Amino acid sequence: LILFIIISYTINTNLIDKLMFINIIILLYEIYEIYEMIKKRNTFISRNTIKQAFDTMDDGLLFVNEECMPLLMNNKMINILNEFESFYKLGNSRLIHKIIENISNSLIKVNDKTYSVFVSESTDKHKGFYYQFVDVSDSYKLIEQLENQNQFLLLKQSDLKNSLKNIEKSVTDNEVLKLT
Repeated sequence: LILFIIISYTINTNLIDKLMFINIIILLYEIYEIYEMIKKRNTFISRNTIKQAFDTMDDGLLFVNEECMPLLMNNKMINILNEFESFYKLGNSRLIHKIIENISNSLIKVNDKTYSVFVSESTDKHKGFYYQFVDVSDSYKLIEQLENQNQFLLLKQSDLKNSLKNIEKSVTDNEVLKLT
């Protein structure tokens, strides 16, 4: 359609009008291209859009460089760091060092919270570490209760074995007495 308009317009006009018309068509095409670029740029993933996506997660996410300086963390991680800050009474990078030092068997405890920590090393553009803190407090409390109950049952089992041995000894002694 545009080509038809250009051809029909250029047949009946002088050279300057023809060039002016072609320039207007090129300008409209360039404006359209700029519009398409802006539309594509709006779908481009930025650091902010990544943070917004991470902020919706239930886990604490922390990216640190090789010197343990935070590069990116979500809101849940900020809350976790506040818990650790009140516990250890340290600020930013020293706090992160302290947390990393105290991770034992992929678990770290603060106050009444227990977090399972998954660590990955980044070898991409930004070298450093990725930490994912998952709140496992409820599960950990249940495991502790189960362990306590198991200890109690082991004690009862030992008591029952001793009682059974005493009963066997009593029965044996009674039979020996009857025989004599």
